[in-house]
Amino acid sequence: MIRRIVAVMKVELLRQFTTPLVYVMAFFLSALSGYFLIVLSQGFIELTLKFGANPEAANLHFHERIIAPLILNIEYLFVVVIPLLTMRTLAAERSQGSFELLAASLVRPWELVCGKFLALLAVIIALCAVIGFEPLILAWIAEPGSAFDYGALATAIIGLCLLGCSFAAVGLAASALTESPALAAGGSFLFLLFAWVLRLGGQGDGFFGQLLPALSPLTRLENFAIGRLSAADSGYFVVLIGIGLMVAWRGVDRHRWKG
Repeated sequence: MIRRIVAVMKVELLRQFTTPLVYVMAFFLSALSGYFLIVLSQGFIELTLKFGANPEAANLHFHERIIAPLILNIEYLFVVVIPLLTMRTLAAERSQGSFELLAASLVRPWELVCGKFLALLAVIIALCAVIGFEPLILAWIAEPGSAFDYGALATAIIGLCLLGCSFAAVGLAASALTESPALAAGGSFLFLLFAWVLRLGGQGDGFFGQLLPALSPLTRLENFAIGRLSAADSGYFVVLIGIGLMVAWRGVDRHRWKG
């Protein structure tokens, strides 16, 4: 069982890292996160100079002014990037005709889904590591004694990984339900776009103004971004990942019996 999952994971990793898409996405995320970091750092420096002789300067926390907004900006990039990474995972197996070989082999549908997801997990961790490396550069070049919360940064990166994994599970489910990688990318993108709409629903008042944002994975990243671990937010991501993998498993199993 474990060997089959690892074998599927290795094949998917080989596919991901031998195509230019992963490297293009890594460069895209690195370039934009670096730009966001520079802009946020400049704004922080201007505020520091402006309130340097004022007691209000104590509220200018480095992490909350730079790292947290950076992470919250990256989540919108993930809405675009993750569907592109997941669109070929299962849909390409059908379009290329290799799914029938997998269905005839000893690999069970849930083993196929788990292997694919673990490969995507490795890719997302690599992308988050690239993003997390850039704030560390600020810590290295900062003056001695400058405040830098490494624990809060680690928490923010963990939250970003959980968000990426939940997006990957949604993309894997979309890829399992169609034979077209383009349709898989479009379907997962529409779902994640709907999550963005749910977050915007929090701008209203009343019951739905509180309920709708709580249903969005984008809102669940906010506590992680400021360095606060939340069991409720972690559980939300775990449940969303579980639902996505369950739908992907059912989609693969149904297509296997139809084939």
